[in-house]
Amino acid sequence: MQATTDAASKPFLTQKQAAQRLGICADTVSEGIKAGRIPTVTIGLRKLIPAQVVDRLLAGEPMQGAEHDDAATGGSRGIV
Repeated sequence: MQATTDAASKPFLTQKQAAQRLGICADTVSEGIKAGRIPTVTIGLRKLIPAQVVDRLLAGEPMQGAEHDDAATGGSRGIV
């Protein structure tokens, strides 16, 4: 039996996976992250996007700001 790697079942997505689910290019996702419109979680050196955020965007919910959670320090910055 082969293990599936379906992005829809993962709690966090890479920028490329989020872009594919949203139907936009990865550069647009990157710009949204840099602008603070798409929240990320930092794990090690990687910035991942919570799947729930992508689901909310697909449902048409606007992102008022982004909440970033730094897993290495346990700190977070609230919605801006």
